[in-house]
Amino acid sequence: MAYINNESADNTVFQNRLIGLMKEQGISGASNLAHKLKEKHFLSQMKESSIEKTIQRHLRFESTDKESLPDTLHAPHIKAYCEFFNCSTDYLLGKTDVRSKDIEIRQICDRLGLTEAAVNAIIKMTGEETAISTVRMLPEESRAILSNILTADKFKDFIENIKHLDETYEKTEENNLWVELEKQIGKKRLSTAIEWSSKLEYPYDGPDPSQEILDDVTLYNEVLDEGYEIHRKNEYNRKVYKFELHEIYSLIINEMYS
Repeated sequence: MAYINNESADNTVFQNRLIGLMKEQGISGASNLAHKLKEKHFLSQMKESSIEKTIQRHLRFESTDKESLPDTLHAPHIKAYCEFFNCSTDYLLGKTDVRSKDIEIRQICDRLGLTEAAVNAIIKMTGEETAISTVRMLPEESRAILSNILTADKFKDFIENIKHLDETYEKTEENNLWVELEKQIGKKRLSTAIEWSSKLEYPYDGPDPSQEILDDVTLYNEVLDEGYEIHRKNEYNRKVYKFELHEIYSLIINEMYS
């Protein structure tokens, strides 16, 4: 059996999409997929062994152009893949991140910049056939509530504070400190500084480190302290933004029902 490789930067977009779809279905290789396609009567004009060989070529296709497609990938194969995995052709070929075959959903995603999952969640909450089972209310009720939330004066402040809160969880600033230190003294000296910093935390009676090592340890400890301050500031800001979000949420509710 030809087992699939992990999704890789060395693969084309098409290959990574096909591999990802196979993994989601628990399909481990070309033989397994060929059998399932044949079982579902896809590519019925081909023998299962031929289907397997074709899939293997698709999975093993090599190209420096990430957008390129295998010469062996023809319309019947694309149709079979898309129908079996229930995805659009554009998704399989890497032209969109929206998997749905529904062109309206793709247009909404493209227009609003929302993910497919977000659009589907809204549809489920407001749809004629799904609102009651999803949010236990009539669709016109859920639509009215969602509209009132989105148009509330304070809703934009709520979104803005979510963004600020999100930034407190980012590690970019802290990571940049270590990147700059490694650039300054090099990976080997940084590793040595970390080792000596640990040794010098406790009474030490071994051979003295060189002045260069001591200087590197000082730089290392300075970065540790600076990183701690960034972490402490983020923790404080996190609490502030969470409190403000609660306050804004209350204001939105008061506005909706005043």
